[in-house]
Amino acid sequence: MAPITRDPGCSAINLKELRLFSLHQVNSLPVEQMLLVYSQLVPLEILVQFGIDRTLTDSEGRPLYECRLGHSSVELSLRHIWDAEDPILYLQLADTPNNQIEVVLFVVNDPYSERFNRVDSQLSVFAVSSPWFAQIWTGFGN
Repeated sequence: MAPITRDPGCSAINLKELRLFSLHQVNSLPVEQMLLVYSQLVPLEILVQFGIDRTLTDSEGRPLYECRLGHSSVELSLRHIWDAEDPILYLQLADTPNNQIEVVLFVVNDPYSERFNRVDSQLSVFAVSSPWFAQIWTGFGN
């Protein structure tokens, strides 16, 4: 496998020429340019470790990278395989009132580590079957 590098000439735009200073500006770009900007946040080491193509798609062309945009914020996630339950990287960024970018949340997951779903699934079963929970839930007008 050839080493993965970021080719500055691989896109039709030069990111430095865009002079971007906020997430609001990035989110206002055409989709292709916006995704190019945000894809630069994925460390090359992650792509190499999980065998992810620099296009951030799987062998069938399905996207492994997802952006959820806000007005001045973004949530980014990258999965190692298309149907993975959890992303290997999750990043939430937001503009601040004084023109800075804040990292709200950054999560790195090991997709091959043990999962602890049992606690969550037992809790949801309790919540659904509990008369106490049902009484409180109906008190909220649901």
